[in-house]
Amino acid sequence: QKNLWRDWGSPHNLPNLIDHILGTRIRQAYAEQMGAFNDEIARDFLEQLLWSHGAIIALGALAVCFTIRRRRTQIWLILFMLEIGYGVFINPMGIRDYQVGWLSVICAFALIVDFSDIFVGPRKRIEKLLIGCGVILLVLGVLKSPFEDANSSSHWREAVKRAFTQLPPETLVFTASDGASATAAYLQVVEGARPDIAVMVRQHLYRSSSTGPTARRLPRSMSWWQPGANLNSLQHIPPSWPIAWEYANGLDREYMPSNLSYHVPFFTGNDVSIDGTLTLLDRGFDVSKMNQNRSFLRQMLRAGADLANEQGKSAADRYRELSKGALVDAFTSHRLSVLLTLEKRYAEAQHFLLEALQKHPADDLLWEQLTRVYLSLLRPAEALAVIEQWAPDARRSQSTRLGLSAVAHGNLNRIENARRDCTRALELDSKQPEALVVCDALDASKSVKSGH
Repeated sequence: QKNLWRDWGSPHNLPNLIDHILGTRIRQAYAEQMGAFNDEIARDFLEQLLWSHGAIIALGALAVCFTIRRRRTQIWLILFMLEIGYGVFINPMGIRDYQVGWLSVICAFALIVDFSDIFVGPRKRIEKLLIGCGVILLVLGVLKSPFEDANSSSHWREAVKRAFTQLPPETLVFTASDGASATAAYLQVVEGARPDIAVMVRQHLYRSSSTGPTARRLPRSMSWWQPGANLNSLQHIPPSWPIAWEYANGLDREYMPSNLSYHVPFFTGNDVSIDGTLTLLDRGFDVSKMNQNRSFLRQMLRAGADLANEQGKSAADRYRELSKGALVDAFTSHRLSVLLTLEKRYAEAQHFLLEALQKHPADDLLWEQLTRVYLSLLRPAEALAVIEQWAPDARRSQSTRLGLSAVAHGNLNRIENARRDCTRALELDSKQPEALVVCDALDASKSVKSGH
């Protein structure tokens, strides 16, 4: 208690105990996601249940067909639906971290045991219990997987560990996933490794109980931080100070310093060398495709593309090759389209994005990238047609849409429209890059014409 390295909710008094029980800190960190339906979260939950316990869920569903009129069956179904609602609407972060689903599986087990009662007939309770346990053991035996010992997450943890030891002195490490945060905590607290490094969980940055111990232990590295700080406070970090930013599926990407590049598994400065992590991740990739560990899959796809790029090969082709046989969502589709665009394969990128938007019509990143492709092809009129169909909700996407619209209008020599859109974009985001460029160009042109 006197020299804490981590304090992620120590309930040392009654108010803290109540906050801990109610999950106050987590609810504050994910406030925007709670209570809102997210179809990707719902799909993730369904995929996790089917891939991890598909046989149990299937047998449970079969049992329902024969026992739906029983009151016990109806109770188990209600509990099953309650957990789905809880996971999707109240605890979406629990689905991402594989913390939700146990109650659903228990309900499915109970339905199977209840169903077996039909075949058991009039027997004593102890006999029924023994037969039910036998059914459960049989199902568990069927579920035994040859991949159960080859956990892709272990490869990811080992990669984080190896990268951790290679970071520059006094690096500020910003994690976001449980895997990276817990690995860093274990390395520092248990193994005593890299005490010079300041590790902060991005979602808890503002919490003095979480980040405060680190600030007290490393005052020089953390001189920019104070209780209540948020990710906007990163602008106060000296530009030359080394930073490692965990990728974590692009979470909080708008706050990541722009001078970082990807060195698996962190974004770091260009002068940082992290060796050996790609090989470790490669070993776990096929396992990831089997167990559908979406977070690891995205990390590996990106790492594989980066490795191909370092070897002088096509990053887009490698990304496409790795993603075959895996569940490719809107996020990974966007990433492939970006790689195709960077390699100036605009026609392929355009075709791929149009197909992806049919599957994911509400994804802002796909609309944004399609607009960029048309602008790269010097087809501003078609870019504007895409922008007309794109209706983003998020503030960042709205400013990006307006910034790209300003570029398109500028290319069509519609000066007033370009000025209007770049001004509106900067009102939403003062650092929107396309809007800054267009507004600066228009101001420079006006100055030249006026003789200044």
